[in-house]
Amino acid sequence: MFAQALADEAIKEKNGKKYSGDPHFNTNGIFINGRPNGPENKPHHFVVRHCVVSKCPGGGIVGIEADYLTVEDNLVFENAWFMRYGGSGITTLNNWAFDDAPGYHVIIQCNQVWANRTNVPWSSIHRLSDGNGILLDVSDAEASSAQNPNGDTAQNHADIIDNTTYWNGGNVGYPELFANRSDDVVILNNIIVPRPRGAVTSNNKNVHNRWDYNLYLDKQDVLVGEHDVVGDPMFIKVARELRDADFRLRPGSPALDSGTDDLAQPKDVL
Repeated sequence: MFAQALADEAIKEKNGKKYSGDPHFNTNGIFINGRPNGPENKPHHFVVRHCVVSKCPGGGIVGIEADYLTVEDNLVFENAWFMRYGGSGITTLNNWAFDDAPGYHVIIQCNQVWANRTNVPWSSIHRLSDGNGILLDVSDAEASSAQNPNGDTAQNHADIIDNTTYWNGGNVGYPELFANRSDDVVILNNIIVPRPRGAVTSNNKNVHNRWDYNLYLDKQDVLVGEHDVVGDPMFIKVARELRDADFRLRPGSPALDSGTDDLAQPKDVL
């Protein structure tokens, strides 16, 4: 199937028309798509909960030009292997502001996401891209038909807190956990374990972001918080197959009680 997907990606035109790819290789699992809709009719107030989304050739759970989207308590694994559009496990793209109400509009929490990757080049750049676990992609008013009223040109005003990430960024070589071209992103209380020779994080064109109270295995100097911890998190059981793993912490772990309650959450998996 991989060879067939590569061959299909090489086809750019059929019968004199632009060819967008065989759905057999590009279909997403759960897809909330506001691109065809006008500004007055974008999708909003969706909840994706308690789903198993696996082995989809395209992205796992995808929201484009949507607002008030909650994605929680899902298993999302082994997606995006064959698509030509650079899919990932869970993705939001060009988030659309349904209103200007305060508080969280997009919530992605308590999901288990693993083994999502790309094997086929993204057709627009002709090389591998994305394949992330969870990706909050850019909100670019110029690239989006949504014409966002807040004029955002990057991913803004997000909190990434209380996560455990392990050996992600494969094939493409991304850092383990990072914000890109972002404004006002808070990254706190995360346990970050890159794959061998992988980077913990990166910092490209970010402004007003906060990074602190994170734990990672080896020292790094890209982003260092005053309260960061460098050490082994001491997981109960590590396994490449997440269903066989137990990423809770053993007694004595340096991650225990090392975080902050600045943004306390209702769930805490010890």
